[in-house]
Amino acid sequence: MTASHLRRWSPVLRRALMKVRPEYFGWSSAERERYGVAIPEEDYERLCQTLLQELWNRKVRSPKAAVRAAYRLPLDEQHRWNEIVLPLTDIGDDCFFLNEGFAAGESILEFPTLLAYDETDYRFQEEARRKDDSKYQGGTYRGSLYLIWARMFVGAQFTYATLSMAAGYILCALEEAASELIEQLIPHRYVPGKNHGKVEGKCYRWDRRRDAGGQEALLDELQHRTWTYTHERYENLLTQWDRHGKGGVYLIDVSEPPEKNIQ
Repeated sequence: MTASHLRRWSPVLRRALMKVRPEYFGWSSAERERYGVAIPEEDYERLCQTLLQELWNRKVRSPKAAVRAAYRLPLDEQHRWNEIVLPLTDIGDDCFFLNEGFAAGESILEFPTLLAYDETDYRFQEEARRKDDSKYQGGTYRGSLYLIWARMFVGAQFTYATLSMAAGYILCALEEAASELIEQLIPHRYVPGKNHGKVEGKCYRWDRRRDAGGQEALLDELQHRTWTYTHERYENLLTQWDRHGKGGVYLIDVSEPPEKNIQ
């Protein structure tokens, strides 16, 4: 654990981990990282129980109940919780945490770079597409990050991040602009269908339809043409920038207080 990383640790987190796993602070950096990305269930339950008391003086008798309570924190407290635990569950001096799922037995430590993670995920998705569609030919990897969630410290500021390739960022902006224009041209809304909310086994059925005042067919056609255009632009941009082979990272501040967010 480097000195810069250690400064990220709040006294609250240090005290909590001293109660749950005191030997942690004597481990090597590699051992601490492996522990942080895959905290044993029993340790995590006790950690939640301890942090709830440390942060808000909430005494939860059952460690399992403490985990449920942590998941149900109101938004402002959830932000505080995420900031406190990040130095334990992260990697690197900036406490980078990729808020995505991994295959069984894998973690972010399996990937030396974000590029390695993205390409591996792309190959996995391509294989799934081939299984679903025998005619699917697949494509060349040109970067595929699109609205992936992460957390980190930018300087001293705890920050949420949404990671996309440049082409993905532009695609998202195009789709948002197109959605607003379509809504202006053909106002519409989703209304419950006759089966919406019905219980089927342990699930609730989702049954909603678009109401466009009788212009549903026109709305479908407009949305389809818009989708075709935006995704053509997306594919063209991916290919164009892949051929140029230029590297770089853009940080765009999209914060809405009290959260700090970048894209």
